Amino acid sequence: MKKTLIIFLLYLIICPFIPFWQTTLSAERSALRPKIGDAIEVVNAKGKSGNNILQAKLEKPKSPVRVDIQMTEEKGVFYGAEPISATLHAINETGEEVKAILVTKIKLDVVKKVTTKKTKVIIPARGMVDQVISQKVMEPGFYQVTTTLEYNKEKTPEMTFTLGYEPEKMEVKSSAPADYMSFWNNSLAELAKVDPNYTVTLVPDRCTSKLNVYDVRMKSFGKVEVGGQYVVPKAPGKYPVIVQFLGYGSIPKGAEMKDDGFIRYVASTRGQGVMNKENIYGDWMAYRLDSRDDYYYRGAFLDVVRAIDFVCSRPEVDQTRIVVRGGSQGGALSFAAAALDKRVALCVPHIPGFCDIPNFINLTSWPGSVYKKYVSDNDKKVTFQSMCNMLAYFDVKNFGPLIHCPVFMGIGLQDPICPPRTTFAPYNLLTIKDKRYIIYPECKHAVRYSDFSPESDAWIRTHFGMVTVRTGDGQVVTPKETFTDSDKPDTIKLQTLKLTTPWGYNKTENAERKYPLVVNGNWGEGNLFREDVRKKYPSFYLDFNHHTTESDGATLATLIDEAILTNCRIDTNRIYLTGFSAGGSGSFKIVRGMLSKGKLFAGIVRVAGQSESVLADEAVEKTSLWYHIGLKDLTERINVARATYMNLKGKTSNATAVESITTDNITGYTRITKTLTKNGIEIIKMSEYEGLGHEPGPCYKDPALFDWLFSQSLAHR
Repeated sequence: MKKTLIIFLLYLIICPFIPFWQTTLSAERSALRPKIGDAIEVVNAKGKSGNNILQAKLEKPKSPVRVDIQMTEEKGVFYGAEPISATLHAINETGEEVKAILVTKIKLDVVKKVTTKKTKVIIPARGMVDQVISQKVMEPGFYQVTTTLEYNKEKTPEMTFTLGYEPEKMEVKSSAPADYMSFWNNSLAELAKVDPNYTVTLVPDRCTSKLNVYDVRMKSFGKVEVGGQYVVPKAPGKYPVIVQFLGYGSIPKGAEMKDDGFIRYVASTRGQGVMNKENIYGDWMAYRLDSRDDYYYRGAFLDVVRAIDFVCSRPEVDQTRIVVRGGSQGGALSFAAAALDKRVALCVPHIPGFCDIPNFINLTSWPGSVYKKYVSDNDKKVTFQSMCNMLAYFDVKNFGPLIHCPVFMGIGLQDPICPPRTTFAPYNLLTIKDKRYIIYPECKHAVRYSDFSPESDAWIRTHFGMVTVRTGDGQVVTPKETFTDSDKPDTIKLQTLKLTTPWGYNKTENAERKYPLVVNGNWGEGNLFREDVRKKYPSFYLDFNHHTTESDGATLATLIDEAILTNCRIDTNRIYLTGFSAGGSGSFKIVRGMLSKGKLFAGIVRVAGQSESVLADEAVEKTSLWYHIGLKDLTERINVARATYMNLKGKTSNATAVESITTDNITGYTRITKTLTKNGIEIIKMSEYEGLGHEPGPCYKDPALFDWLFSQSLAHR
């Protein structure tokens, strides 16, 4: 029984990584399915969760009268003056009308105080009634909402879900002991004394025409053997490397076999992964909880540094471009690697475990039960407090202030294993400015992998200056070029306007190449496309000062035709438009004028439009939009921005789009971005900037804006 329970618990941790990292379990372990409160979030090809509706006591048949919530339709996380809110569905599958009281209890996850709301509802026979519940809260953090229906002296099973409020403002205090740094510096010094004795063995039957695959072994802290799987492009050269760390107890069958310009190393810590046969630790997190120096994660966290040592020993690795990433335990190991090893350039954890240890224990059934059982059963006089004091050396939140590199984190809002309060603990202690997170409202111990995987991949490539940008089933590839003064752009007279040619336009090797066209508005947005951007994404540029009416749009279409007739090699699938203020309002009128001549924009950057919140239906099908608005701008402009987003979100053609919300910081402004993604393409984005007035500048200082814009193509919509 004990062995079965351990395997079951391991399954809960491992399963979320299968679709993202393509690691697999043995047939026997795959056959295990949780029967009580399944915590696994299944993600389908369209990016929606296969377990979107949270229900109470999932092991039992659904009650014919019950409360449900569709978290994929919920915002989930709230900011500023917004109350936390959700739409509950009171369902009646009986043949009689039900008069009930909807009871909702709301509490901050770490306190006992509860706010109770009671609402009378009348649910028709075989019908459903929607009821919006909301609560104004003041304290940043995560709130548990529990609902039930009371009727005919009965009470339906309770349904509980989580909502967030200003998570990045949640107060977090380091619990690092006074000798924390000396402990880790001494541990790193001990690791450095161990000869790694790397062995790298080719695995011929796994190699492809473009990739070599190797099994790797080495000695780590305490002379314990660790290893992993190493996948390298056969073409000579220096490559960036992704070091992937595994979930708790994962048994990988191999790294991703992608020929995309990266080396991949899937690293196994002691006793796990490819080293599982050498497991002498039992339940790893419980091994030697009585001893700081002998605790399992002292060695495991040093194993990740040894993994970085290994990739840096390889001549084909570009040591300036090392990424660490992983989920759950792998997310914890990623944070540890970025903190303990300055060679790490980017850190991409998701649903990280072992953060904010006291809450990690107290807010979870499992793994919290492992620690609680140890305290109750141990014969070494280890108390809960003394155990937490020891674990402070390994609490992942304490690594936050030590991390020097950019971080991109993903979490599931409904995670019962690594609750969002705990995963935000190291994030909120980061001192770096380049950090980003995505919260997936419907996900439990998982992220929406169909979104997080391409988003994080694009983020990595952007930081490394790799200009291949994913767009759904295809790619827009901008070749990397070097230029001399002879490659500078020229200007072509186009009636009364000037068209600027791309960098390198007259190079012999570019003679057949077609280029995007960027149409800028009245306010000098063209100046915001800096020279480095124009070199990275060579394009035609037209400063179109007539930018406010439909007839202007028709004129623009005529000008484009004229330019093409004079042999300007414009890619008509990649025409882009920018607009600020009146130009932002006019952008939608320009779209209608272009449509009258049979032309469309592939992408629009709209900033602080004063009016016009409805995009022409023909353009909704094909044109991507990124809207930017400062929250200190005029109220009517903010309202136009939000109305535009809601109009586009509500279009039938966008019904299958998946919404995500991110918060980051651009030139000192906190930015909250809602994104609708469809078939892998970010079709609609709306960014709000806290503290920003009526100006276009900050958004154009974000490299991701240009990566997004130049990835848009009508050919892929």
